[in-house]
Amino acid sequence: MQFELETQTNTPSPSGFQKLPAELRLKIYAYLFTTYRIEIVRKKDKKTNGTKKPRYRLYNKRLRPREDKSQGNTERAGRWWLKRLPMALIFTCRSIYSDTILLLYANTQFVFTTTNAITRFIKITPADAQASIRHVELKHIMYNEPRLTEFRIYKARSDMAFYLACEDMALAFKSLRVLHVDMRIYDWPIRLEIGELWSLPLLFFGGEGGTGTKLDEANVRLRMVMFSDETLRRVARDLEQRMMGAVKFQVREDERLARELHMLGRKAKVLRLVM
Repeated sequence: MQFELETQTNTPSPSGFQKLPAELRLKIYAYLFTTYRIEIVRKKDKKTNGTKKPRYRLYNKRLRPREDKSQGNTERAGRWWLKRLPMALIFTCRSIYSDTILLLYANTQFVFTTTNAITRFIKITPADAQASIRHVELKHIMYNEPRLTEFRIYKARSDMAFYLACEDMALAFKSLRVLHVDMRIYDWPIRLEIGELWSLPLLFFGGEGGTGTKLDEANVRLRMVMFSDETLRRVARDLEQRMMGAVKFQVREDERLARELHMLGRKAKVLRLVM
């Protein structure tokens, strides 16, 4: 008698959830993956020994997410519920990982406060994940003007590093739609005009460079002790218009004006009821 050997495979059969159409799975994932906001921090590795050279790693700090419509200030009063990142679901299996990893990056608001953190993040993050990022916040403090000429090389290195980091972000983050910038300017002498060295890194975003796609929302805050607040706001608005385009910028301003008028109308109704 001849027996046929049965070939056994170790590949597990897909579950009932994985057999669902991709459209249904994405709708289910949408209930699990909400908006997250994290700050990417570059610190020394905590597990390194004292004899070895310390290595730097990226860590994350959970922050209060911004509202999708208004993109307003997050430092408002009141409690907020800190939702955990669904990392256990993402690493369940390869199939679910492929379905959810890009959703995590797309729904996360990334905050960068140092140039080294930006460079390291772009270096170790997969290209597909970078292409799905839609929300970025930059907080940058420029190097001060040195008193001695021999120390000016350090300022040039710092400015060039931030310039290259912004260029890499504009090219890698192909789905970027929202950008918040908080920048302290220490170049001098300057006229605070778009086109000067301090503004060149920001011009990579939007239609000026990168993917060539205009942003849906750009919020720029400039800080400089040598200029008035009115001048800083005017130049910041010009930068926002360059990043968003004239049409999107005007639509954004009209929506803001409509919200302000609506709030004034609600306050007037409350005053009438009290009187």
